[in-house]
Amino acid sequence: MSPDETGRLVILSGPSCVGKSPLYKSLGKFYPELSTQFHKLALVNSRAPRPGELDGVDYHFRRVENPALMLENPLLRPDSRGCEVPESSE
Repeated sequence: MSPDETGRLVILSGPSCVGKSPLYKSLGKFYPELSTQFHKLALVNSRAPRPGELDGVDYHFRRVENPALMLENPLLRPDSRGCEVPESSE
């Protein structure tokens, strides 16, 4: 996308098991020209991966040895879910 073009932010959000992943996959299948522009955010989750889930793709699976450490990061919720933000290179 050139600097003169504007993009669209589309967020697929909903409760567990509502069908966000199948919708994401279907959008890529029906709109292959757009699928290269889709970016999935992999959240952090403290549970074990389910069959077929991949670390870093579906979630960042992190075992929490000390739940109190989760409270030090404002982007992580006390129930051990949230998102990791990479360190800035600036």
